[in-house]
Amino acid sequence: MLLLNSLLPSCRLGPLAAMSPLRQSRHRRKRHQRKEFSFAANDPIIPASLVWLTLLALTSLRTTEAFSTYITTGDKTPARFDTSLACQLLGVNSRAPHDFTSSFQKLARRGGDVDIHSHGWGLAYYCDKSKALCNLRDPKAAASSPVAKSISKLKSQNMISHIRYATVGAVCVDNVHPFTRQLWDVDFVFAHNGDVPMFQGKGRANVWLGGTVPRKTVFQPVGDTDSEALFCAILNSLSARFDSMPPLPILHDYINTLCKEVVSHDSRSTILNFLLAFGEQTQIVYSWPGRREGSKTWNGLHYKSEEQGDTGRVAVIATKPLDESGEKESDW
Repeated sequence: MLLLNSLLPSCRLGPLAAMSPLRQSRHRRKRHQRKEFSFAANDPIIPASLVWLTLLALTSLRTTEAFSTYITTGDKTPARFDTSLACQLLGVNSRAPHDFTSSFQKLARRGGDVDIHSHGWGLAYYCDKSKALCNLRDPKAAASSPVAKSISKLKSQNMISHIRYATVGAVCVDNVHPFTRQLWDVDFVFAHNGDVPMFQGKGRANVWLGGTVPRKTVFQPVGDTDSEALFCAILNSLSARFDSMPPLPILHDYINTLCKEVVSHDSRSTILNFLLAFGEQTQIVYSWPGRREGSKTWNGLHYKSEEQGDTGRVAVIATKPLDESGEKESDW
């Protein structure tokens, strides 16, 4: 699991550095405004600005070795069948506000133009100036959405985007990622691709994570996806375990423990790739299983980080490389 924070120096993941006490105090107290937009494909609403996050790790997550080094994934029991990812994720984190719209437009083309992910798209970001969270969600195909096509020249430090190919849940705005909730006066953003058997079926909203931590159900899914049910379960467990935002290393370790619990429920079938952002600087990335033993199918994420002029270091996480001009998959 990766912890991304645009305030911290870029480095390989080892023991995670906590935010300073001053920064933590400000992070806890600051209440962000939040804007939710749900619209049809011809809705003219356009956001004023977008924000992205910076990653701490510097090597690609494409190989099995990288996953074992940088992502704690749990039991690696070989699967009995191959799987593949039906949705696609995109996350960007940068040290300074960065124009991420070129990357977003490459992803949007896969939403019904050059790929099959035509069952909705979403984009969540922390605005460059106001730091407010804006979340756009549309059940229409991104490739044909006037709103998606109009997104340009937007800067942010922290952003998550998702294009959907429906496998669990109806095609409707309630099932479009990213999902957002507020905990400890902080806006959390979550987008997932994969398959989570633990959160499928009629009882998905009642699954409890966290073992012996006393139950405290605050968050409930609105739609009927396993992804949103998982997100709510993670937040419910965090709310029950902590009264306020804990230091980043503690938060990271606890979420990692919850992810192990999800994977261990059915390690042969679970595909758990998600981006979890909270605040304008920080994002957590989790990925399981990568390539299963004996399989040629890649069920993980790709990652790269590079210096880009005045922006400084920019990190990008994607389900598939974004096919920059002259770029090879091995560059990720």
